Amino acid sequence: MKFRQRIEYLLPAVLLGIILVFGGSAKAGSAFQEPALCGQCHTDNMAEWATSMHSKAFTSTIFQAAAARLGIEQAGDPNVSNASIRSGCYGCHSPAKALTQASSISATDPGSGVTCDFCHTVKGYSRLFNAGYISNVGEIKYGPFADSKSPAHKAAKLPLVTSSEFCGMCHNVKFGMHKLPFLDTYTEWKAGPYAKQNIKCQHCMMGESKNKRAATSGPVRATVYGHAFAGGNVFQGNTAVATKRLRNAATLTLTTDSDMARPGDELGLTIKVKNSGAGHKLPTGITFVREMRLEVTAEDAHGAITKVFTERYGTVLQDDKGNHNRAVAFWKAVKIYSDNRIKPLETRVYDKTFKIPATAKTGYKINAVLTYRSVNPDSVKPYGLPETKPVTMAVAQKIVTVSNNAPGRYSILWLWLLGGLAAIAAISTTVYLVIRRKPEA
Repeated sequence: MKFRQRIEYLLPAVLLGIILVFGGSAKAGSAFQEPALCGQCHTDNMAEWATSMHSKAFTSTIFQAAAARLGIEQAGDPNVSNASIRSGCYGCHSPAKALTQASSISATDPGSGVTCDFCHTVKGYSRLFNAGYISNVGEIKYGPFADSKSPAHKAAKLPLVTSSEFCGMCHNVKFGMHKLPFLDTYTEWKAGPYAKQNIKCQHCMMGESKNKRAATSGPVRATVYGHAFAGGNVFQGNTAVATKRLRNAATLTLTTDSDMARPGDELGLTIKVKNSGAGHKLPTGITFVREMRLEVTAEDAHGAITKVFTERYGTVLQDDKGNHNRAVAFWKAVKIYSDNRIKPLETRVYDKTFKIPATAKTGYKINAVLTYRSVNPDSVKPYGLPETKPVTMAVAQKIVTVSNNAPGRYSILWLWLLGGLAAIAAISTTVYLVIRRKPEA
């Protein structure tokens, strides 16, 4: 058996052993129900969940590639072989199988991923990171209603289910001996304005339906949460829902200091990017792999494009040799070198210039485009991942006329100044005449 094959064969068992020691907890030897059984009564929820990244948390191309690469890397790296570095992987990506001490997990296993029965048997948590849940797997299923009744199981209300802390048990990850918080979506929400307004993760990520049944035989509820768990993963998730989510996350505006310019002028640009629709930073999650990008270009009438400005949003990791770039694998990181992501409701402002070519004879379209991709190009090689296409989040455009007869940039400023002086003179004259006017007898 080749070395790589041996590593990939042993990796699931190794990771399972780690999560049983360092990850969540459950009753020994207990079994979780598979999603198909839940779907017999919860048909709508099952259909939504099946398209979600929760259902694909283990089969995800990104997770599988990173896990395989981690197994190969750790074989010769004493730092990575430390058990605490890999604790939590399977505990969040296939918790039901990990907790029941399955001897192996197949990518085609119907019980892999984050399943219905796993979430609805979590009764508490010991920490809000690295699979810190406490599972009470069994007949009782926890949910948001106090009066739920089912012929298939017992039911109990648990406020934790509708809290952001329920998400924080896995959507915060501290990795390795250095405990780097390289995934801190819950913490981003907790520190931001949405938490202060009591707008929880479930409000955006699950969505709410009014006057609907949670189960086919259940009563009509005023509010029922959906189970699409839609983020920005267009690459592997529900493409339509993820695309809509991305396009609701940010707003982009572009202004120029003039609509007209002469050849050779420097055109002033102001670009504003606002995190207007996400309760966490943009982007969030594994942002040393994911990327949001702003590109500003100028296009002439013949289609020739000139790059004006580019900004890449995400985190950059640094290894123990001082390398810091997006090609540093997370298991080799000793620190987070930089983080330029946009906080909830924050507006990032850029003042830039574009020099109109002296030979220009036509106008220009100034284009600002904000995009997102699940895998940035620099992460393809270190993680063994496929490159993903960017998805457009927002677009802003400004058309500028170029002409030798156009007033120059400073000419326009002089016109504004002269107009202002004329207005001041007119007001002063009016005031003077009013004061000098003699009162009538």
